Amino acid sequence: MASSPEAVSEFKFLRFEDMDGAALYALLKLRFDVFILEQESIYPELDDQDQAALHCVAYAGDTPIATLRILNKTDIAIGRVAVRADHRGTGLAQRMMQAALARISVEWPDRRAVLSAQQHLENFYSGFGFKTCSGVYDDGGIPHVDMIQA
Repeated sequence: MASSPEAVSEFKFLRFEDMDGAALYALLKLRFDVFILEQESIYPELDDQDQAALHCVAYAGDTPIATLRILNKTDIAIGRVAVRADHRGTGLAQRMMQAALARISVEWPDRRAVLSAQQHLENFYSGFGFKTCSGVYDDGGIPHVDMIQA
């Protein structure tokens, strides 16, 4: 059963060095549970990118229930978007994307955002102004497309 959105704290933006071991473990466990266990996607989740990322995290109490990361590359890359199963369908992912895009517009106002979307979420991301800019490709056994903010 999905929890109500009111049970969710506002989003926190954290850098790697802002998190203690327990907080980092909880964030990585959320991503592992969603991508590796639930979606059965075997890929290098620990990819040496988290240390340079800005992480957007939503909490229920002290427990992370949604996250994404933002990487400052040639473009600003949004990735590892994950929402715990019992919090899906509450609008949490939409609010998290809105918060992330608002933060990007402040920190990197002259840069565009890009992402690698699971193909079944292409319409979700297009609702934020992203346009597909690649064909379908396999990433960890899941069809993906590259998208760019128009």
